[in-house]
Amino acid sequence: MSNTRSLHQIAFCISDLEVGGAERCFTELVTRIDRRRFSPLVFCLKPRPQPGKTELVDRIVESGIEPVFFDLRHSWQLSRAVRRLKLAFRRLQPSLVQTFLFHANCVGAMAGHRAGIRRIVAGIRVADPRSRFRLWLERKLTRRVSNYICVSQAVAAYSAQVGKLPPEKLAVISNGVDIDRFQRAQPIDLRELRVSQDRKVLTYVGRLDQQKRVERLVRMFSDIADAIPEYDLIIVGDGPQRNELVSLAGRSPFADRIRLVGFRDDVPAILAASDMLLLASQWEGMPNVLLEAMAAGIPLVTFNVEGTEELLDGIAATQFVEANDDEADTIRRFGDRVVDFARDQNLANRIAQSNIEIAKQFSIPQMVSRYEQLYARLID
Repeated sequence: MSNTRSLHQIAFCISDLEVGGAERCFTELVTRIDRRRFSPLVFCLKPRPQPGKTELVDRIVESGIEPVFFDLRHSWQLSRAVRRLKLAFRRLQPSLVQTFLFHANCVGAMAGHRAGIRRIVAGIRVADPRSRFRLWLERKLTRRVSNYICVSQAVAAYSAQVGKLPPEKLAVISNGVDIDRFQRAQPIDLRELRVSQDRKVLTYVGRLDQQKRVERLVRMFSDIADAIPEYDLIIVGDGPQRNELVSLAGRSPFADRIRLVGFRDDVPAILAASDMLLLASQWEGMPNVLLEAMAAGIPLVTFNVEGTEELLDGIAATQFVEANDDEADTIRRFGDRVVDFARDQNLANRIAQSNIEIAKQFSIPQMVSRYEQLYARLID
């Protein structure tokens, strides 16, 4: 009797393939999945990223997969995307559909159901409190999925309690991080970021939008800059709040020590040159950038948002701050924690080493293996 396993096609669908935490995990999954068992297909709702932002697409193509882009630019095009994806699914008849992010979850679930695909898995990446309507819509449109994969226990709890998703369909697979990629990285020459080489740097990496509350970091830095005169603040990323943040930073009495450097494709090198990672998000799922900073061996300060408690324990737990309704007090306590770490290098070093050990528990091979186990269980 032959022991050869049949090769199962998995159709992966994501909303966007510009560089981001969810998009990077998606890319790691589709490029590292066991090709002896699974044949991945990739569909992206939005257009191919612009030159300079194609890192993830390039990796997918280099792995032998040619992504299909639906060029979705407006919400009124969603029905067209459903039709196109349904036709693709009918033609290819994948064994399973895996979707990532809200729009892909909705479009992929509808298209898969209409194409007769019985196994559909949706990915829930954040505990987004902005719109109960979106939660209702996602629940309605994805009600026939086999499983919802949440990136943290906190997201799973939110999905059950607030999103009203069936608890029996919820599973948790945490994000993974490429430890070697961040530990091998050579520090960037800070002069590329308009910072003197002799300076220390506090770094934010991520999208500049409402969720991330980057304005808190600018205000916090303005409050503590006198206490840590050797530090500058670097803000890496782009997004709808960029102009607002440029204006806010320009009004700071320490504007010459705040740098908004835009989108960068050399984050490992920037983290290698950083002394601390800051995250002031109002909500999350399991922030990839925290895992990346931990793998890079630097301390961080973050608010206690979804996924952080599952990452930080022991001495590492000193890195998160509880937010409250008093915004001024919240920012003050965040700044106090930054100053504590900046002034106590021994404490910062102990935390950095603890971070590395924790990050090792969230490897990409482990993440991919858990997805493979789920797919095998659903298909076989």
